[in-house]
Amino acid sequence: MRTINRAATLIGFTLLLAACSSEELGSPTVNVSQPSASETSGLWPNPYTVPPEKGLDVAPFLGNPCGLVSPGLLADEKYSVEGRPRLPGEDTTADVTGPYCGWSGKGDSRGLTVSIQSGNARRGAGGLVHLRRMYDEGRYAYWEDTSIGGYPAAYLDLADRRSAGGCGVAVAVADDMSFSVAVDAYADQPTEACSAAARFAEDVLGNLERGI
Repeated sequence: MRTINRAATLIGFTLLLAACSSEELGSPTVNVSQPSASETSGLWPNPYTVPPEKGLDVAPFLGNPCGLVSPGLLADEKYSVEGRPRLPGEDTTADVTGPYCGWSGKGDSRGLTVSIQSGNARRGAGGLVHLRRMYDEGRYAYWEDTSIGGYPAAYLDLADRRSAGGCGVAVAVADDMSFSVAVDAYADQPTEACSAAARFAEDVLGNLERGI
């Protein structure tokens, strides 16, 4: 039961980043107010955009989201190295949000999910700018700006689970593209959850930069 609840929580975090309303998940359409041209033009220093020369290409991982995380880091963090990929056309959540992959902790109930928000980009609502506007519209319980590996990022969630050992972070890799990392069930060390999410996010950035 704990495994089922953990999986539901992590999938819920992945879904909450979709730029559509809950009643539209079967056939998603954009349901957020559109940013102005100045917000999405890519002109630095808008805090949620990425200069063109720093943009990262997620295309090599759209069919292999599990490849976003290094096996060595998974082993160091005591997760199973074998992930569970979920792709559009095979999974209803991936149909809405984009491809994602989940891993389980070794010998405990921890969980990790990494998702590419290509679904938002496909609907013209990709990137951290749009996620921030969703927060401003009351979609998320909290939003905390941060930077990971030199890229704009934010800790956010539908409900604040940090005191219970759950944490999610979204990272912009282009003006119209972001990815997310969510961890759960760090109940014995709840303050470690966001640190773990940030470590995984930094690893994802490194793999995107290398394109492997």
